[in-house]
Amino acid sequence: MNAEMNAFESVIGYDAVKQQLTEVLDIVHNPQVYERFGVSCPKGILLYGAPGVGKTLIANSFIAASGRDSVVCRKTSPQQSFVDLINEVFDKALACSPSVILLDDMDKFANDDEYHKDSEAYVTIQSCIDLVKDEDVLVVATANNIRKLPDSLIRSGRFDRKIHVLKPNTEEAKAIISHYLEDKDLGDQVDIEAVATLFAGHECSTLESAINQAGILAGYRRAKCISMQDLIKAYLIIAHSIPKEHLISTKSKNLFASDGSMDVFWHEAGHVVIGELLSPGSVSIAIAVGNDEFEKGFTKNSIDSANMNKLSKLKSHILMSFGAAAATDITFGRVDLGARYDIQKALKTISDVIEDLGGFSGLSLACHDCSSFNLDQRREDANSAIAELYYQEAKEMLCQNRPFLEAIARALAEQSVLTAKDIAEIHASVEQDKVLYVEAA
Repeated sequence: MNAEMNAFESVIGYDAVKQQLTEVLDIVHNPQVYERFGVSCPKGILLYGAPGVGKTLIANSFIAASGRDSVVCRKTSPQQSFVDLINEVFDKALACSPSVILLDDMDKFANDDEYHKDSEAYVTIQSCIDLVKDEDVLVVATANNIRKLPDSLIRSGRFDRKIHVLKPNTEEAKAIISHYLEDKDLGDQVDIEAVATLFAGHECSTLESAINQAGILAGYRRAKCISMQDLIKAYLIIAHSIPKEHLISTKSKNLFASDGSMDVFWHEAGHVVIGELLSPGSVSIAIAVGNDEFEKGFTKNSIDSANMNKLSKLKSHILMSFGAAAATDITFGRVDLGARYDIQKALKTISDVIEDLGGFSGLSLACHDCSSFNLDQRREDANSAIAELYYQEAKEMLCQNRPFLEAIARALAEQSVLTAKDIAEIHASVEQDKVLYVEAA
């Protein structure tokens, strides 16, 4: 199994996927162990998931670990000649068996959508798989959109293992980023944990491109090493398509300008403050970029559910959603037009919570002669009343922590980006100022 371990060294993370493939490799390398149980090696493995998550890398590592000859099939020619190529690939695999066939990006083998899956290419693959089912030929395929593949093709017996390759979680992102950065000169302030939190949920290709971009930024300014700011800016440029020229300070602008130019900073500050108050450290990054040509903002958070029940967690998300509108309201006394999506999300969550709790059966019983329209109106009125209570609670939280809100909005206007560490330091500074003020008084 040394070959297997060496081949998988190039794949960082994805332990669950590698474990499933390792089981298949054990059958490949030790068939006699399984023969006494009447076990045969799976004939087909399908790796599917979003583009850029590393499916082809994993497939190639698996093939290398198998130690078998391999034949690769990719769509590179018109349909009729491609069908001929598919037949040739299976013929070659039979001739050099034991072997592995890689059908890379199999969902691109035909131009048909998910409602027209009877492509000649797919029919040919099915027939070829059936022809080699009693031979020592293993078929590995990758696909982005599994729905475009016919059920008859990917059923058990043709593809016995269907493995969903997900985007890296925080721990996997940390391992991948550490691997990419291990041979690069880094500044003392680079926080791998914070960088991993930023990139969690993004494809491996995004991580690799962003780290390369960070090196470009450092090189262009003739720096001796890659800084934390280089990594953060690269993340925004690559993962969120924010042009580099817009990642500049707006320190000179008036934070309390009422013309709407500062709304994006207060909007995100509202999200950040509510999130930090409810679950310190849950906001991993806040972005706010605003000028005459470009405006974008978002807050990435993960409310800690370890000490919360489901309803408490949902309430926290509702309050965070209302935080943006509440911040603009208490600062400028007007509606934040950019908070429309947040408000809709909060109302949807409130409706879902009510349904989870049993809906409005009490209202229905009390009004059994009401029309459906009236019942719907009563539900909507009840939802609105509950939403108003949550909104007022969010406003109260921000009013009670007004210095913290202003400090976050100002920091966003000056820096564009705040990490969890930045937010914690600002919060601690504001709390310290409160203590000094009380002592002075």
